[in-house]
Amino acid sequence: MDLSEHNEAAYDELVTLIEASQGTFSLFIAACDDRMLRENLIDQYERELFPDISNERLLLNRGEPSLRAAIAEWKDQKQEMLSHKRPVVLTVTGAEELLWLNLKPDEADRTELDKFFGYLQWTREAIG
Repeated sequence: MDLSEHNEAAYDELVTLIEASQGTFSLFIAACDDRMLRENLIDQYERELFPDISNERLLLNRGEPSLRAAIAEWKDQKQEMLSHKRPVVLTVTGAEELLWLNLKPDEADRTELDKFFGYLQWTREAIG
């Protein structure tokens, strides 16, 4: 894969952070504006981390984009996997599909992206 030096450094830092965080709950947010590059990078770190670290992919619910709800749903489906105590990286995608433009400043008309970041803050506070 031909990555720019900046992208390669960011990728190396992400993998190092994932490896160093094993045994703790850590939340990393990475942004990539190129969908194909993002998928290639995810595939690459999944191969690089396996078999020491399991990799799972989650997709945010567009209508109710709660990271906490996505993780809870995954946990409900993967109880057997979690009983093995093997480290897991959850890669969550779908934020790029959330509506980001709000022409109505009323709180009731928050965009999906506004909701996601609100849920993310709430999740961080609940975990921290």
